[in-house]
Amino acid sequence: MFNYSLKTKIIFGLAFLILVVLSIVFVNWQNSRARDLELVSQAKFLANGLENYYSKFNVYPEITKTRVTDIDILTENGFNQAGKQVYFSGNIAWAGEATLVSGASNYSLEFSLQNSWPVWNLAKAGRCRFTANMLMQCISNK
Repeated sequence: MFNYSLKTKIIFGLAFLILVVLSIVFVNWQNSRARDLELVSQAKFLANGLENYYSKFNVYPEITKTRVTDIDILTENGFNQAGKQVYFSGNIAWAGEATLVSGASNYSLEFSLQNSWPVWNLAKAGRCRFTANMLMQCISNK
């Protein structure tokens, strides 16, 4: 039978505690990155609906600055108006906050990402937006 000293028990206990804390930090970091990716995917989905609307009518639907959570639907009659053709259905649980401004010739769909994403030129957390033709631009926070 092993006879562990108090010092050995403390060392093993601290090592276990550090491992648990690091695991929690890693899981939270991974979840944060997953939320970023989900938000980008959701924004692309809305931007795609705007582009489909544009290809049908040769203008973007107009809306003043609005939180995306307040957009229920986009049809041939505009935002939150019933219609036969649905270009976007907003019955999704958004992964973060985003706002949309849309005029006849352009739109700006803005949202924040919490992590660095070199593929989008984000060295750290920052703001991104989709504009006409689904062009995505990002700027890191200062």
